[in-house]
Amino acid sequence: ERFEAACLRLLKDPSQEVRETAALALGILGHGRAVPYLAHLLWNSKSGREWVGAREVDSRTRAFAAFGLGQVGARSELASERESIVRILREALAADETSSQDLSAACVIALGLVPLAEEEPGFAGAGEEGAARPAPRSPRAEQIEHLLAWFEDERHHRLARAHSATSLARLCSGARAPATTALRARVAGVAAASIARGKEPAEVLQSCVQALGPLAPNGDDAL
Repeated sequence: ERFEAACLRLLKDPSQEVRETAALALGILGHGRAVPYLAHLLWNSKSGREWVGAREVDSRTRAFAAFGLGQVGARSELASERESIVRILREALAADETSSQDLSAACVIALGLVPLAEEEPGFAGAGEEGAARPAPRSPRAEQIEHLLAWFEDERHHRLARAHSATSLARLCSGARAPATTALRARVAGVAAASIARGKEPAEVLQSCVQALGPLAPNGDDAL
């Protein structure tokens, strides 16, 4: 708690490097208490601006707040907290109004650090005997679908799209549930098709090549 308080004070430091590192350090502490602080820094909200003591939270501090959220989410054992962090990051990604690629790249990298549950905890199916049971909700599949759609939108900055390819690979690697296993093959197909076309920016092509590694499970001869 003392170190957390010190980090919050340092958000007003005149040095840019100190401010952004203080935001990241809040996340590395790994405590859910830091999530609201990091969210408001990332969103450049009124509270976030008050914490940095400026008219706006600069884009680099916002980017490091996204990295911090990824660190909290990577360590959290609470499904609800992880889903909340993913929502925060997605909201910031959708509303990114900065001219720099730093913020969107940080958000997609952080999303790759917070894999949600492959199936909703506690799902046991429903329906009368003999009736078809509904498929379990898959928070991870929804997370992958959203990021894949973002990657395929060529209007986004090439560097952020490049980082989204490797984040997709992280989210898909180790997939076991049917919904996420199917998506792993789909993401691999998108990456391979991007390479085959050869029309993507170099950074995107390089990341697609990298992504194929973790997407290929042992024994998958096609991949």
